[in-house]
Amino acid sequence: MRYSKKPSSVAVIKDTLKKPFLQSLYSSPSVQSWYKVEGGILSLHSWHYNPETSMVRTNKEFYWKRPGGFRFISSMSHEYYIVPLSEYTSALKKAGWKVVRVEKPGTVGMLKMEE
Repeated sequence: MRYSKKPSSVAVIKDTLKKPFLQSLYSSPSVQSWYKVEGGILSLHSWHYNPETSMVRTNKEFYWKRPGGFRFISSMSHEYYIVPLSEYTSALKKAGWKVVRVEKPGTVGMLKMEE
């Protein structure tokens, strides 16, 4: 953004899904766990959110459906960082932009910045 701005440039950052997603993870983590049996394979999936670090960890496990039970196939985990709007603001300020206003129409957060 530092190199692409021109005089009177405006940047709008929309944050549409993060807030509802994080609220649901934080307020009811058990709802964020699910399973599915399809084609003889059981899939278990869960999300865990740490509000102190803004990290989300997903866990997935897969099992074959066999007579008399299930047999473990594999598992995988992934962890990722949810970037807060304040970090976008800070990075753009360092690039020479200034915050004009922050809006929240409905569940969409918008940050308007200009040179």
